[in-house]
Amino acid sequence: MAWFTNGLITNPIDGQLLVDTGALAAGTIGGSLLCYSTLPCLLTLHRHNSTNTADITTQKVALGCFANNFTVHSIPTGIILALNERVTVTIDTGFIGSIQVSLVG
Repeated sequence: MAWFTNGLITNPIDGQLLVDTGALAAGTIGGSLLCYSTLPCLLTLHRHNSTNTADITTQKVALGCFANNFTVHSIPTGIILALNERVTVTIDTGFIGSIQVSLVG
């Protein structure tokens, strides 16, 4: 089982990187996004190209409507990757508080 996270981040800024898998082998990555936040927020899940210079696809992920929220978002079909592509998660708008997101699968 792979587990990717940048750990618990305090006072994240706009666009801050919360998860980065690094360059991956060709194949399928899936599992779940484990998300904790002290405030509601909007995240973006990114599939990056092999040179890490552009998004191939993105998906918005909303986190809760109340404080100290823990949610699990499953990725049941997986994400098919070519050699050296990566998956990242960023926060759209920073806030005063804490957040942690993990990609587990």
